[in-house]
Amino acid sequence: MINTQRNSQGNGARFIIRPNSSLTWKQGLFAYSVLAIFCISVAGWFAFRGFWLILPFAGLEVLALALTFYLCMRRCTKIEVIDLNADTLYIEKGWHKPDQRYEFKTAWIKIELVKAIYRGHPSVLKISSSGRSVIIGADLNEDERIQLRNKLVKAIAAFR
Repeated sequence: MINTQRNSQGNGARFIIRPNSSLTWKQGLFAYSVLAIFCISVAGWFAFRGFWLILPFAGLEVLALALTFYLCMRRCTKIEVIDLNADTLYIEKGWHKPDQRYEFKTAWIKIELVKAIYRGHPSVLKISSSGRSVIIGADLNEDERIQLRNKLVKAIAAFR
């Protein structure tokens, strides 16, 4: 998902890139709870009928499900922020907040949409300058990646 914003002076742009998320944390916790309660209930019924050995395996299943839900929901908090002004382009990447920051001079930026070598693999959107490059939009689908490239090219062209 791409969110585009203009700054208050109108001389820059901000692109906020996040993975598409089908569930919020609250909805994910609810879905996990329903599945865990169902699993433990079925295991409890079998344990009551004399098959007590199912309880440790049901517990492992619920723990594996919790880990899977956590990793999937955490992945949806990934964020990339691209700040563009007349002189500089800043790229910030991280989970919840920026952990990595890259800086490029707007005049020397090259934006490439590199096609995949193998059919069916996603393309890669790279921003490079002065021998350094950063891959952006890895969590976007192909159409969104092309759309982001076009928006970036158009925004940078406005400063040149």
